[in-house]
Amino acid sequence: MDSHLPSRWIELRELPGHPEMSVFPDRAPTIDNADVPEGEEDLHCPKCKYSLARISAEYCPECGIDLSYEPITIFAAADQSLVWAAAMVLDQNEISNLITSGSFDPVLGIFTRRQSLPHIMVPFKFYHEAAQLLDSKFGRREFKTGDKPTTPESTPDWACSGCNEQNPESFEVCWQCGLQRPGP
Repeated sequence: MDSHLPSRWIELRELPGHPEMSVFPDRAPTIDNADVPEGEEDLHCPKCKYSLARISAEYCPECGIDLSYEPITIFAAADQSLVWAAAMVLDQNEISNLITSGSFDPVLGIFTRRQSLPHIMVPFKFYHEAAQLLDSKFGRREFKTGDKPTTPESTPDWACSGCNEQNPESFEVCWQCGLQRPGP
């Protein structure tokens, strides 16, 4: 499996300072950085801080660093369970991710011991795809101590045609009588 991944991302797994890393076979992202609308988050090169907004190249035009598998922080939370929940969302969508409580220094190529919120990093090329997924699940991507995700809008219930019982939208069968939910 590792032979299908760029060596840059595999090297990160060997560095001290991170408790968990999910690695999936390489694939193309579903959202290309050049396709992101104007005004969306402005990414910067982790090495030289050059603005990478709407750049689809795999290299920074300023310093030449290979960006595809440069780790970019995508999610942070004081509550470790939120970090693990976000990592599971990324895992379900086969986006390689790295959970750490240190900070990655791309110039030195190491994780520093500087304390920070536990956070998740993803390869640069998956940043916008991961951001869209996490925004849809959590509403935002940084949670300080005591912050909680917003509750998603509740979906309307459906009434069973057999017994008129109200069932949550997520149910496919009536919890009362077991009748299949009618199609759209």
